[in-house]
Amino acid sequence: MVEPAVSKRIRGRIEETADILDDESFNVATTRGKFSRVFDITCKDKGGDKLIKVCEDTISQKELDDILNFNDVQLSTGTILQIFFWKKNAQRPFARPKLFYNQPDQRIPDDLQNLVK
Repeated sequence: MVEPAVSKRIRGRIEETADILDDESFNVATTRGKFSRVFDITCKDKGGDKLIKVCEDTISQKELDDILNFNDVQLSTGTILQIFFWKKNAQRPFARPKLFYNQPDQRIPDDLQNLVK
């Protein structure tokens, strides 16, 4: 598939993810600056900040490593890193695993490990 088509589809999934998060959280926004190199959406939850990555079907090992190793002194250690996985033509994401900020050596859940390619 050509790159522009993939980018367009991912942008659509980011918008759909933001709509889902808008019902669950507050201050939902697409990322800018250094956040945008790794994450697509940022929001706040009752428990603290969330950084969201949107993927189709799988995530590469490099993308997962970038998420786990992301470090920003402005974020609290209670920040949640979440990945939304979408299948083609799906109405809802099929997986939403959560990870913890600033814990690069944390155990990766089996359901997430199966999605790393």
